[in-house]
Parts: sequence; structure tokens; C-alpha cells
Amino acid sequence: MASALTETAERLKAANTPPGVTYMSDSVPDDVREEVDRLESMAKAITGEYDRFKESQRFHRAVRRCLTDPPKENEEIARHPSEIGILGHKAKVIRSQRLNRSLRAAVRDAGYGTIDMMELDPKDGGADLFHSVMEATREGNRYAAAVYIYPRDEYENMRLFVSEDGRCGYALKPADGGDVDIVSVFSMSQPPGATPTARDAAPNVERERKRPMGQALLLQAVANGGTILDCYDTVLPHIYASVGFKEESRDEWDYI
Repeated sequence: MASALTETAERLKAANTPPGVTYMSDSVPDDVREEVDRLESMAKAITGEYDRFKESQRFHRAVRRCLTDPPKENEEIARHPSEIGILGHKAKVIRSQRLNRSLRAAVRDAGYGTIDMMELDPKDGGADLFHSVMEATREGNRYAAAVYIYPRDEYENMRLFVSEDGRCGYALKPADGGDVDIVSVFSMSQPPGATPTARDAAPNVERERKRPMGQALLLQAVANGGTILDCYDTVLPHIYASVGFKEESRDEWDYI
């Protein structure tokens, strides 16, 4: 389609250019020039969309391959702090992990970010810390209402994961039928309650923080046993589908 539009634009140029005369835009009638520009813009837009589609397909294939072929597990990080403190709360760290090598490569090649995550002990400060960070995600975030924040005591019965700086996290909640619900997924460009520093403004740090983290968080959650999730019909279904989730049902919005 893009090449056909380009050929049409070239034919329009040729039709309005005498033999042996180099095409000059200012020698063409305005209406023809506008049509040529319009077709060229359409060709570029379609080519760009197609390139993004191909990149997306490569990512999807890589993710499916990594999820079905060993190794599926997250990569454990041997050395990690015994506890972390965020927003005045301290929690015991059970383990630290990252995506396995093949998934990290697929995610980063597609332009998404990756980050190391720590599993917190929900009974030893984890529930308090996680709930506090979830509340902090509401500050200045117009999309925060799309993520449900559970009461603090309910987080005590979930597996809780956060990045060391508190920018990213998710929880795993036991569900009916043996499923594991992926809930409270969040990703922020700045640590909660942080004041930007000179280092935060450095190009490499800023660039890394702007990379979307959702795909990496979901893939880690799946590797940790997550099987289902719920969301509002925003950009989220597209993000979830990109890592292999399929829509099974829809509920009408209840305003009450």
C-alpha cells in the first residue's frame, strides 16, 4: 500500500514535468503539489505503522517462545539487601529476581524497560510498605483510579513485589479454581515521595525511566505463577495481550 502511494505520487510528478526537465516543486500547480504531498505523507505514515507492527510481532513471537521454551523462571539474584525502607516503612526482603536472559533481551529489543524486583515478606512489614507505596501512586497521577488499592490487611495474604526504589511493583493474589490474580500493578517515573535530583535528570537515567515497564512486570508476574487479571478497557487490554493474555469476558460498567 505504501509503495503504491509512492508510485502514484511519482506518476503525478512525471505527468506535470516536461520531458528532459528536472521536477521542481514550484513549477507544479498548487493542487497537484498538495496531492503529491498528501500521498507522500500517507505513504510515510503507513510505512511507519507497518514497521511498528513488524516490531510488535517480533516481540510477541519472542515472548511466546520464551514462555513456552525453558527457561521460563525468573532469574534469582543471589545478593540482595535483607530489608528495604520506603516512605518510612521497612520490610523484610525474601528474594530478589529479574527476568531470565532471553526475556530481558526480547523486552529491551522491543524498546521496553526491565527492572530488578524484590519479594517482600507480607507479614514482616511488606503489607504496610506496599500499601503505602500504592497510596503514593495516586499523587498527581490521573490514571491511578484504574488500579484498585486493596485494604492493608488483604495485602498480608498476597505475594508482594517492588523495585528497590519503589517505582514499580505488583502483587499476586490467590483466586478461585487455583488461579493466581495479578493485581496492584504500578510503574512510576520517579520513586514515591522523591524529589528529582541532578542524577535523576541525567539523560541515561531519564531515558531508562521513560521506558514502559508494564510488559516486564507482567512477564515477571507470570513467571511467578500469575494466571489471570482484570482491567478497565483503556490501553491495558493491549498491554496485557502483548504478553500473551487473552480476553475471556467483559462486564458492563456499573456507576453505582
